[in-house]
Amino acid sequence: MANELVIERLGRLINQAGISRREFAAQAGIPAGTVSSWFLKGVKRPRYDYLISAARTLNVTVDYLTGKIDDEDETRLGVLFGKLERKINETIVDPQLKSDVEGALNLIKNSVRPND
Repeated sequence: MANELVIERLGRLINQAGISRREFAAQAGIPAGTVSSWFLKGVKRPRYDYLISAARTLNVTVDYLTGKIDDEDETRLGVLFGKLERKINETIVDPQLKSDVEGALNLIKNSVRPND
């Protein structure tokens, strides 16, 4: 993974979120000094567990941060749909209601991402 790409994407996403690096670090559970060091020249790439925390905090995937996927909107949609599916499975007990909600979610997915 190219460290420069990871850091560029992290910086842009943090700015888009309207939070400081310190706030981002607190939300992601990463030491603020560690986050600051990522943006200094010559610093090694972030640890994988920190990339996972960063991706979750910024609602993207590690694949997006590392450049394996380039479509930010697509990765945000995937994360959002994944969260919705988990929440449906965790909270809805009634089988018919769960089926109806999953069907509605699939309709939304197909209207937003028709190639899936």
